[in-house]
Amino acid sequence: MFSIQSQSSAIPASLLEQSRESLKKILNQTEWGFAQIPRRSSLWSDCEALAQQWRGNVDQIVLIGTGGSSLGVQVITEMLGILNVIYIDNVDPLHFQNQIESLQDVKRTGWIVTSKSGSTIETLCALEMVLQVTSLSSYVAVISEKRKNSLTEWAQKNSYPQLEIPEDVGGRYSILSPVGMFPAALLGLDLSLFRQGAEEALKSEELIAQLIAQTLMSFERNEWVTVFWIYASRGLSLGRWIQQLWAESLGKEQDVKGNPAPRTSTPFIAIGTTDQHSTLQQMMEGSRDKFYWFIRFSSLEKSEPFRSAHFPETEYLKGHSMGELFAAEAKATQLALEHKGRESLCLQTQASLQSHAGEKALGFFFMMMELVVAGVAQHLGINAFNQPGVELGKRLAREHFKTPS
Repeated sequence: MFSIQSQSSAIPASLLEQSRESLKKILNQTEWGFAQIPRRSSLWSDCEALAQQWRGNVDQIVLIGTGGSSLGVQVITEMLGILNVIYIDNVDPLHFQNQIESLQDVKRTGWIVTSKSGSTIETLCALEMVLQVTSLSSYVAVISEKRKNSLTEWAQKNSYPQLEIPEDVGGRYSILSPVGMFPAALLGLDLSLFRQGAEEALKSEELIAQLIAQTLMSFERNEWVTVFWIYASRGLSLGRWIQQLWAESLGKEQDVKGNPAPRTSTPFIAIGTTDQHSTLQQMMEGSRDKFYWFIRFSSLEKSEPFRSAHFPETEYLKGHSMGELFAAEAKATQLALEHKGRESLCLQTQASLQSHAGEKALGFFFMMMELVVAGVAQHLGINAFNQPGVELGKRLAREHFKTPS
């Protein structure tokens, strides 16, 4: 589905072999189950069964969840142009108020509350406010781990259906679980295509090994910012999903043995030609501390040609199209950076976001990136599946309310 179209530097054979071995260890391990999701048929059938019960009765979805419980679904709806989903993913009271006011027919609204732990304070706070300011419809579902927690107890008390996030699947690796697939099924998308895409990614070991190796080479060159330059205006949520996966998985203080962890990069997101006019100057002439992933969609590079020109500057575009200009600017930006000695690679897919091929491409991309990040962490001896640095902030926030003012 995706392939490497160009890359600045050749990969040493020894590093490529090490990357293959790291990927094999990830694929063969049993402790973390994200790569096994395509084979867990019950997860997929449970999503489809519940979605079938709701279809025809729900016109709008409200998804209450944050981080990995929300970002992946936002990718699906944004990339595929779906508009009837409201996200409550931030405890910003003005945003919350605006989202609630945008509700249409509450009786035909489906409510999905997602939290892996079932105790995420932001999610439970948002749910508390929803219960305070509006009534729920008959269509409410909870997506969480099966074990007893505050959210699953609430669901059980109110006889709301529950879907499982497997305990061996981390939140930021959960998009192909019911976290993402139940909303997708409810929106009428084809889960079998997401599943096929993920299965195809699991078989694309050479592509993933190359991406692992290119990432490791960038660290060896002291490129401590990885820029994901997505040539799609609908790609902002995709970038934010990558950002969470990369930062939470690779940014660790200690390795798995308790020693200081190797340094890894900070992800940075840029969008199409828009950010050629915001950050490119700094990238061209600033510090040489960045590695660039250009992510392109061939279907966006084809469109109706210009038949006339009203300005001298557009005269050369006659007979060509906006899509051709989009492609030319992506190629030129990558080439210009390479001329300045900046290292890059280009990932591209032929799949159209306007058809069911988009579901398969997203399934592939989700699994591909999860395997790349987990493989990089495996090579470096980092635990890709914990997030100890996030817990301190949560604890300090709780203590704020326990301390007398």
